[in-house]
Amino acid sequence: AKDASVKKQPPFGLIFDAEWNDLPCGDYPVSPETWVKECFSFLGNTQVDTLFYNLCSSDAYACELKSGQILLDNFEQLPAAWLWRYRENTKRLIEAGANPPKVAVREGHALGLTVIPVVRMNDPHDMFFKYEVSDFKLKNKHLLLGHGTYTDFETGAGGHPDQGTMEARTWGMFDFAHQDVRDHRLAIIDEFITRWDNDGISLDFDRDPKYFKEDGKADNAETMTQLLRDVRGILDRESKRRGRPQYLHVRVVPRIDVCWNRGLDVKTWVEEGLIDAITPGAGYSALGLSLAPWLELAEGHNCWIYPCNNHWKTPEETRAGAKVMYARGAHVLHLFNWGHLLHGFDSQTRPASMAGSVP
Repeated sequence: AKDASVKKQPPFGLIFDAEWNDLPCGDYPVSPETWVKECFSFLGNTQVDTLFYNLCSSDAYACELKSGQILLDNFEQLPAAWLWRYRENTKRLIEAGANPPKVAVREGHALGLTVIPVVRMNDPHDMFFKYEVSDFKLKNKHLLLGHGTYTDFETGAGGHPDQGTMEARTWGMFDFAHQDVRDHRLAIIDEFITRWDNDGISLDFDRDPKYFKEDGKADNAETMTQLLRDVRGILDRESKRRGRPQYLHVRVVPRIDVCWNRGLDVKTWVEEGLIDAITPGAGYSALGLSLAPWLELAEGHNCWIYPCNNHWKTPEETRAGAKVMYARGAHVLHLFNWGHLLHGFDSQTRPASMAGSVP
C-alpha cells in the first residue's frame, strides 16, 4: 500500500472527460488537423487541467490497438453512411499517423494537461447494436454472462425471451469469473498505459456495473481486486521508468455496498493504495448524491473523490450542481460525458430536444 501518513494534494484539478468514441462519424474525410481542432481548441486557457479521453464502445475502439479491434470493423458492409464514416475516418487518422491516443498525448501535454485514457470495463452497447460487437466476443460466447441461456447478437437485446429481467440487459457482457476475460481486458489497459506517454488510466466500472452471474460473493471481490493490483503494478513500473506518477482513477456506481455486491471492493482498493481517485456515479442525479460515505472512505488515504457533473444540463444547472457538490465536500469535479464540439453546442437548448438527431 502507498504511504498515506501525509495527505497529498489531489492528483487532478478539474477533469474534462471527452467522449471521442463518436467523433469519427462526422464529415468524411476527417483530417488530423480537424481532429485536433475539435478535440483541443476549447481546452486552452480554461480551469481544466486534466483530460480523460474515451475511444471505447462495447469491446472495440475508435483507434488502432494491438490488443483490441477497431470499432465497427467486424462487418464488411454497414447499414448507414454515418456508420461507414465512423470506421473509415478512424482508419484515415491511423493511416495519416494520427492514431488518436498518440494525438491525445501530444496535444494534451502541449497544453499542459494531465492526459488519461478511459477503458470501459464492460460496455453493453453491442447487445443493442450488433455492428459494434467484437470478433473476440463472437468467437468466445462462453465468456459472456448469458452463456447457456441467450447470446444472440443478431437478434439483440430486444429478442431476449425474458424482457424486464436483469439478464435481458446483461447477457452480452463479459463474465469476469473467466481468466480469459480478465486477461483480455488487462491487455488493453496495459497497452494504453505502456504504448503511449499517458499519465495513468481511468477504469470505467459504471458502464456497465455487472461483472459476475452471481452477486454478493467474496470470491468475486477478491478476483476484481487482484485485477486492480495487476493494473497498479503496471502503473508503478511505468512510473519508475518515466520518473513521474502514473495515476489510477475509477468510476463506479454511487453506493459502496452495491459496488461490493457487484464484485467491486472499493474499500480494499483504497486501503491498499491501489487507486488515486474515485468518481461515484455518472452525475445524472447529482443533487441527490451524498458524498459523506465516500469522503469517509477516503479519509486518511491518498485517494480523492471527484463527483460527476454531467453535461446533459443547461449551464445554470451545471453550475448549481457544481456548487452543491463542493458544498458537500467534493475534492474536485469530474466533467463527465461532455464530449466534443463537432456538432456545436447551444447553451439554451436541452439535449433532450435533440435526442432524435443523427450525425
